[in-house]
Amino acid sequence: MPASDHLNGQLSMFITPRQLGAKITRYPDLGHTNIGGLPHEQGERAQYKIDRPKDSSLPGSIAQEGVHTPLLMALHTNGDTSLTDGHHRAVIQSAIDPDRLMPVQYHQSY
Repeated sequence: MPASDHLNGQLSMFITPRQLGAKITRYPDLGHTNIGGLPHEQGERAQYKIDRPKDSSLPGSIAQEGVHTPLLMALHTNGDTSLTDGHHRAVIQSAIDPDRLMPVQYHQSY
C-alpha cells in the first residue's frame, strides 16, 4: 500500500469518492479484478443506485450532511482492495460532490 495511504502508520479514516475509485482493485460482485476505478459510477448501474437507493431519504441526507456511516473496505492478502459495503453511499456522494470526505473502515479478507 502506498505511503500516501498511511497517516503516522495508520490507514486513513476518511476518503473522497475520487480517492476510493483509485484504491479499489477488486470487484467480486462484478467478476473483475485489478481494474481500478469505480465502474459502479458509470452507466445503468450507477443510475440505478442513485434513482433507487436502499433508503429514499439517502440522496437528500447525503447532499445536506454527507456520508455518516463508514464505507467498509476489504484489504485482501494478495494486495487487492475491494468495497464490501457502501456502494450506494459512495455512488450518491460521487454524483453530488466527488471531493467530499466519507468515513471508511478496513478489514482483512482472504
